[in-house]
Amino acid sequence: MKSVNGNSAGMIRAVIFDMDGTLTVPRIDWIALKTEIGIESGPVLEHMQTQPPEEQARILEILERHEHEAALNAEPGAGLRELFCYLEQRGIKRAIVTRNSRKASLLTLSVLGVKVDALITREDAPPKPDPKGLLLAAEAMGCDGAECMMVGDYKFDIMAGKSAGMRTALVGRDARLKQEDYGMADHAVESLDEIIGILDSLARIENGAGH
Repeated sequence: MKSVNGNSAGMIRAVIFDMDGTLTVPRIDWIALKTEIGIESGPVLEHMQTQPPEEQARILEILERHEHEAALNAEPGAGLRELFCYLEQRGIKRAIVTRNSRKASLLTLSVLGVKVDALITREDAPPKPDPKGLLLAAEAMGCDGAECMMVGDYKFDIMAGKSAGMRTALVGRDARLKQEDYGMADHAVESLDEIIGILDSLARIENGAGH
């Protein structure tokens, strides 16, 4: 576990997660997906939005097929069970904000056997790094942005968290990550259960400030 940034500590009442590659072992083969679509690089959703309706429909069919396959074969990320048990025991709420579809997201949660208090998908809000989805999740849980932590495996997750005024944690298992991505986040971890120690430390600081 590494604390990277100097954001002020405060009580965390909710943790918001990205899904693919964060709560789950990465399953979508983005190179194969983009090859099938016919693009070399760049985010798929943003590319799709620039295309005419017929092409958007073709891209969406490809994307949803890959998402469905990944959901069917979802495996929990390292430390997921331990972290969710900890959050439940302490009454800390859990949400997911994902660029995936709602259908694929619900299937993933079913396969993993985990529950969340709020689920925001691409049907509900603009994709990250836009912070709107995170703010919707916080509102659904009755929390302010400053009371939430955003956990993700890519820079878009951290950018969205920062824009929403949230503490951020980067799960560093992705080869796409660069040093500046780590520097952008408040915390960097290798597995989800390392977040338990971060939350305990923040709670101790908050409790100490009250005495």
